[in-house]
Amino acid sequence: MNVFFLGKPTCGKGTQSKMLADRFNMDIISTGNLFRELSLKDDILGVKIKEALGDGKIMPSALPIYLIINELIARNKSDGFVFEGSPRKKAEAEEWVETFK
Repeated sequence: MNVFFLGKPTCGKGTQSKMLADRFNMDIISTGNLFRELSLKDDILGVKIKEALGDGKIMPSALPIYLIINELIARNKSDGFVFEGSPRKKAEAEEWVETFK
């Protein structure tokens, strides 16, 4: 089972994601957390993400999908995830469907 929590900043996505993940022993993949982790790196991608986060910009649609694919590969687990924060728009959701067919 995979569950997606979507919504505006501070609407409770993280809180609800944690409650659900704890109850059903699932991993959470948060695109916000992935971006914040990357922003700490001293490389081109880290600097660009840090600038975009500081300016309140939205990341390009392909970047969250790329990060999540890497997380799924790294975790090597198939019993379900709680995805928090992505997709953000209908077009991104369509990209997700196409990517994860």
